[in-house]
Amino acid sequence: MINVYGIYDQCAMCYITTINERDDKVAERNFKIALTDEHNIMSKTPSDYRLVRLAKFDENNGTFEEAKENIFDGISLSK
Repeated sequence: MINVYGIYDQCAMCYITTINERDDKVAERNFKIALTDEHNIMSKTPSDYRLVRLAKFDENNGTFEEAKENIFDGISLSK
């Protein structure tokens, strides 16, 4: 299974992109890197962004299973 994540922009009030990762820890690590990378626009206002696991994808049969859960909120980095 591969997890599908969305990055939610609280200012735009929508998901701005999706990413695929094997597990929550890897997705969270990569999201935190993006939020702290001075060359990434998300680092300018990290509290606007939230990482959400949206679904699990079974690469063997091509099906999605809803698995929505908040993984990391960028506001945690602003404190």
